[in-house]
Amino acid sequence: MLSVAVGKSGQVLANGERLTPSLAERLRRELPLLAHMVTFYERFVKSIARPLRSVVVSWGCRRPTASAKVAGMDWQSESPGLWAFLESLHRGEILSGTVAAIERFGVFVALDNGPDHPMFPGVGFITIPELSWRHIEAPTDVVELGQRVSCEFLQFDTHNAEARLSLRALLRDPFQAFADGAVVGQRLRGTVVKVLPFGAFVDVGNGVVGLVPFTEVRGRPAAGLPEVFQVGDEMSVVVTDVERPQRRVFLSRPEDARHAGVVPLRGTPHGASAGRDQQEICRPGAAR
Repeated sequence: MLSVAVGKSGQVLANGERLTPSLAERLRRELPLLAHMVTFYERFVKSIARPLRSVVVSWGCRRPTASAKVAGMDWQSESPGLWAFLESLHRGEILSGTVAAIERFGVFVALDNGPDHPMFPGVGFITIPELSWRHIEAPTDVVELGQRVSCEFLQFDTHNAEARLSLRALLRDPFQAFADGAVVGQRLRGTVVKVLPFGAFVDVGNGVVGLVPFTEVRGRPAAGLPEVFQVGDEMSVVVTDVERPQRRVFLSRPEDARHAGVVPLRGTPHGASAGRDQQEICRPGAAR
């Protein structure tokens, strides 16, 4: 937990200590996002009519959140230019900019035609799920600092006074393309990428992942045994179901398909290769 506050004397405090140049420099190195928060206090604290009491940021696996909208800050009156710009945007609008900061919780984008943000590295922000259709380990799997990007505007985040953006919205949705070509009973070749107590995840090409359940899943019978799956094994699998709303694909081994109520098709049906060109099938529990 990191607390940045304005003391009674008007000094900027960090966790109760006076924010000296040396402390500020250390915090900037350890927490890149804080550099912009410190700048916010240094530049704006004297110009704001009413005193700022404090802002608390929790650093964890998700994005830090500022308490009480930056200690009660009214973005509309205190950053009218920023607010007006964000209000002028329309859902689906395409915005271009430069990646200004990469954090474990998302990516900040400095928009070409947008104002600077008084606290964050950029007015635009992309959450992890909106970076790519495929599963990624880190934002740097998709973007790098200083990269030029074009994104779709999703919504005006009034809490943080920023534009929520999507990079993947401008890319072909690999799940829909796979679902269009896949049929129940279709045989595919795949590689086991993960084995968990409830099932095995099989990549059928370029990151397209389906689940072979070891236990009953929502009325579906088990379609495999844990002992026959090892990470890295290549095997034939059969499509037993595709759930478009949940963005999930269920698989089984050919010899277990009949137990799942599916008759494997002979040969390779038309469109079976569609899965080889896709990037991901979202698995149970994945972000949607």
